[in-house]
Amino acid sequence: MRAMPAGLQKFAGVPFFIATPKGVVALQSGGGDNMNLPRDVKGIAVDHKADLLYFLHSFAYGAGEHPFQYRVNYADGTSVEVPIRTGCHVLDWWADPTPSLETLALNNSFVAFRGDNPMRKGVTVYCTEWSNPSPEKEIRSVDFLSVSNGPVALLAGISGAMFQPAEGVVEDVIGTEGVKVRLGTQLADIYYIGVAGLPSTHPYYETAVREHKAMAVGKKVTINNDVVTQNAAGRRIAYVFAGPMDIQNMLNAQVIAAGLGTLGNFEGNNRHRDYLNNLGFIATQNKKGIWAAEKK
Repeated sequence: MRAMPAGLQKFAGVPFFIATPKGVVALQSGGGDNMNLPRDVKGIAVDHKADLLYFLHSFAYGAGEHPFQYRVNYADGTSVEVPIRTGCHVLDWWADPTPSLETLALNNSFVAFRGDNPMRKGVTVYCTEWSNPSPEKEIRSVDFLSVSNGPVALLAGISGAMFQPAEGVVEDVIGTEGVKVRLGTQLADIYYIGVAGLPSTHPYYETAVREHKAMAVGKKVTINNDVVTQNAAGRRIAYVFAGPMDIQNMLNAQVIAAGLGTLGNFEGNNRHRDYLNNLGFIATQNKKGIWAAEKK
């Protein structure tokens, strides 16, 4: 596997960090005459929640239906076995994967890397995508386990992923500048494009937050990005629609129109800038929210 590139790499769009100078974990095998290696490697740290795990692996010098397996250990003490089957998730690293590509795809696996070594052209490493049956649980670690004493099992990397759904439910507000939205297994902080919000010291702040909660909490929303998705403070910014993606359902606009926040946080996004600016002007003229308080 000497041709495999080290460091941060992407294989079929999946990012992995390949360690250097020792780039793989290899397990003990009678077939590979490496009985000095460990039979199992346990406790590979994860310490994150994940909807998916990606295993970058291969094997050499052996056959059999189950060359190796994984055990995913959760923080609550439970675990789940992840069996790996020859021909479905992985092949011998010298085998031609072409006849098995369809079967691999049906089992959420694919060719991740092909390279050469001094003895062979076309050494192959595979990637298997595993769907976590308990994404709400934190994954503490992964165990890499031998099943038989035949093949040399090879693990080059593990990567994780979280689904990024666009629809969710608002669980709370962030002052008057954004919302906390349950997106799948994640609670995401979404800050409104075009809304600067109010400082907590503002005399209208508590009233504005109360009205904002009544407007947003419990609503099913759709998150819609513009060109810039992160502001200078590193916060995710977007348009948030409560209901169909009609401009009248945009919470960003409703906050401005009700005078619950000031204009700002555009960060170069211009799709709805004129509309929000007009709403801000009308709110000041009609003495809505903070503008009514300032006139007293």
